[in-house]
Amino acid sequence: MKALADDDPLCRAHAATALARLGDRAAAKPVRALRDDPDPRVRAAAGTASQRLRRRFGLR
Repeated sequence: MKALADDDPLCRAHAATALARLGDRAAAKPVRALRDDPDPRVRAAAGTASQRLRRRFGLR
């Protein structure tokens, strides 16, 4: 999950997507936090990843 804090926005975006695909419940909160990232690509990826994790685990 270190990649979620990487300096490269694309790395953060890909990390959020990958964690959602893996279904890592522990990643839900850190991925959700990326919805406030300054980079729009990261925000978009985090939003999609958060939705995927919420559906999978019934999270809010």
